[in-house]
Formats: sequence, structure tokens, C-alpha cells
Amino acid sequence: MENQNLAIALALVSLVTGIALLVNWSSNRQVFGLLKIALGFMANCVGILLASMQEFIPPLISVFFANALIMGGRIPVLSGLANFWNQEATKLPLFCLVWFLGTMAGFYYFTFIDESILWRTRIYTQMMLIFSASIVYILVRGLRIERKLRPVMAINTNFGAYLLLTLSLFNAVGDPILALFRAGQSITSLEQATTILLLSNLVTVTIFALSIIIMTMEEVAAEYQENAIYDPITTILNHRTFIEVSNRVLGVALRCATPSPFRC
Repeated sequence: MENQNLAIALALVSLVTGIALLVNWSSNRQVFGLLKIALGFMANCVGILLASMQEFIPPLISVFFANALIMGGRIPVLSGLANFWNQEATKLPLFCLVWFLGTMAGFYYFTFIDESILWRTRIYTQMMLIFSASIVYILVRGLRIERKLRPVMAINTNFGAYLLLTLSLFNAVGDPILALFRAGQSITSLEQATTILLLSNLVTVTIFALSIIIMTMEEVAAEYQENAIYDPITTILNHRTFIEVSNRVLGVALRCATPSPFRC
């Protein structure tokens, strides 16, 4: 009964956050990568819900197909984050795609040929570790690129990026620890394993969607601030900003017209 309530809660949260990301994309289409992130996020949520129903649906769907959606949905998310941070030339999504295909081959073998929950857990954890590390790399590199390309006056706080970075770092460290814990002391019941899955994904889904929405709002605000300061064609100060800066420089020059150690 507890897992059923958690599954219903996760379904509602996934539905609301998925719609929120789609609305976020439709309202900010000038920001690259949001559609890929939204579609990958929804695929991931569908996979989580299918995996939580292992007691009611066949293993082909609840194990193989569900994990394919959970892990495969991370690839468009990673590609969307790369587009968001101006890293279109990165090969990380292609690398993760190749690794994902190998992981699914292992999942098929340890699900239908030589059934082993332990090995499925190991290869799943390894794949998720690669995804989390890739997201961390994209975010860190993107923040460095933004610091170099954006003017000083248009730099935003990047609270959403740091929130997502914290979540990815936690998953990169927490997943291997959980895998080692399960290898040493396996979860005794499917209900217990499902409870852990639902709780962890409920938190992850909520924080991830919130981070993307905050990142989008900060990106749009930074663009508006940048356009208010710089001319988008010539990339120099626009008329209003030029006058403001000129008045400040002129004021300093007038105060320092007479050489005096007390005026400058």
C-alpha cells in the first residue's frame, strides 16, 4: 500500500514537472536545448514508473524497457545541456550512446539468459555514474565558457546550474555507494527495493526540473540585461549605456581637474 501511494505521488510529480518543462520550452524557444531536455526528462519519468510496477507487468517491460527509458532518456538531456551551454561540438552524448547500447546488451543477457539482479545493478550503476559525471563536466565547462564570453555586468548567479551540479555530484557519489551496499547486504524484498527507488527518484525528478526552470529564467534575464547594455549588432555599448558611462568618466575627470591628493 505504501509503494502504491509512492508510485501515485511519483506519477503526479512526473506529470506536473514534465508539463512544466514543456511549457518552459514553449515560452523560451530562443534558449537552445530545452526541448531535448524536456523530452528526455519525460522518457526518464515513464521508465521510472514502469520500473516501479515490477509486481504487475512482465519483466520485458518493467526491467528491460523501463531501464532503457531511464538510461536512454539521459542522452537527449545531456545533449540538451550541451546545447544550452554552447557546447554543440562535444562528443559526450555520442560516447554515452555507444556505452548505453553496450549496457542494454548486458541488461538483456542478465535479464533473460543468465538472470542476475546483482550484475544488472552493477551495470546500471556504472551507466548512471557515467551520465552523472558527464553532466558535471558539461556544467563545469559551461560555467567557465559563460564567465569568459559574457560581459561582467551581465553575469547571473547561476543558482540553477549549481543546484543541478550538486544533484549530479550527489548521484555520482551516492549510486556507487548504494551499489556496494546492496552487493554486501542485498535488499531482501522487492517491495523494499521499490520503496528506495521511488523515494530517490521522487526527490531527483523534482530537483532536476526545478534546476532547469531556474537555469532558463536566469539565462533569459541575463540576455535581457545584456541587450540593455550592449548593441546586439555591433556588440558595443548602446547609446543609453554610453551616456551613463561617459557621465561617470566626465565626473571623475572634473573632480580631478585640479591636481590634489584629496580629490582623486
